[in-house]
Amino acid sequence: MTKGKFKPVDPHPNFPEIEEEVLTYWQKERIFEKS
Repeated sequence: MTKGKFKPVDPHPNFPEIEEEVLTYWQKERIFEKS
């Protein structure tokens, strides 16, 4: 089997945690104000 271009992903992602990380990033980078 050859190595793919993509990294393996978690088969059971923690969506609430991912959402919190996204919201924190948006707040830190002031994304809403820039849009």
